This record gives sequence, C-alpha cells and structure tokens, in this order.
Amino acid sequence: MIRRPPRSTLFPYTTLFRSTAINNYITNVFVNTSIKTNWHCPNPLSLNLLGKDLSLNIYRIIQELLTNIIKHANATEVSVEIYDKKTGIELYVIDNGVGFNKKQRQVGIGLANIKRRAKQFDGSTNIISKNGTKVFIKMKYNKKRSEERRGGKECRSR
Repeated sequence: MIRRPPRSTLFPYTTLFRSTAINNYITNVFVNTSIKTNWHCPNPLSLNLLGKDLSLNIYRIIQELLTNIIKHANATEVSVEIYDKKTGIELYVIDNGVGFNKKQRQVGIGLANIKRRAKQFDGSTNIISKNGTKVFIKMKYNKKRSEERRGGKECRSR
C-alpha cells in the first residue's frame, strides 16, 4: 500500500503548472541545506500536459528520492532531470553522496513505493549506488493523447 502524504505536501494542481510545482519543491526542499541542485527539463510544457495521475506519481517519486538524499546520502550535489522520450517519461535523480548497500534489507518502504509507482505506468526503476546514487526511472503513458493536447511538440532528447 502506498503511503498517503500529509495534506501540506499535496501536489498543487490548481495553483501551479506541474513543472513549476516540481521546480518549487526541488528549490524549497534544499533551502536549509548546503546541497547544490540542478533541475533540468528541456520542455516543461510536456510535463504540464501529462495526465494528473502520472504527474502526481512523478512528483511523489521526486519527493521520496530527495527526502532520502537529505536524510541519508550526505551529498553535496543533486541533479534531477526529466525527459519526454518516444518511449515515455525518463526521470534521472543523481547525487554524489555515500550511496547505500542495495543487498542490505531496507527498513522503510520508500524505495518499494517508488518502484510500485513506476510499475503503475509500465515503468522500470534502475538504482546504481556506487560513487553516489543514480536512480533512473522510465514510465510509459499514452503518447498519442498527450501529443494531441500539446500540438505534437516533443521534449528535446538528452
């Protein structure tokens, strides 16, 4: 079962575009830390036109990953990148922290929830924890429907 977040962290659909909400979260979550951040989305418009469920899951995944980085990684730099590819959305979250042992049993349910959220959209999760942690997530969505909503405009590739 996926945890229900506190009301104060609900995704602000009515007041902000989705890409702006993600940008604001990334900026604000690190405000009282010395961690440098890099947020990259070549075409924020593509995020704004994704379905509500997919957008919310992307937002929640980013929240969980960044919380883990602050609590456990001892990182000084974090990069969050989102790309709209032909096969779907690709999310990269990379830090230069201490990493973790993937073979060791994890106490919390955060990583399990991240994987479950990706699978809801026929997605995959790849975590590399060596010289920091690199999380790569791919999530599929109905490309044709989204392209019709945005007039066929694609995000640039990486």
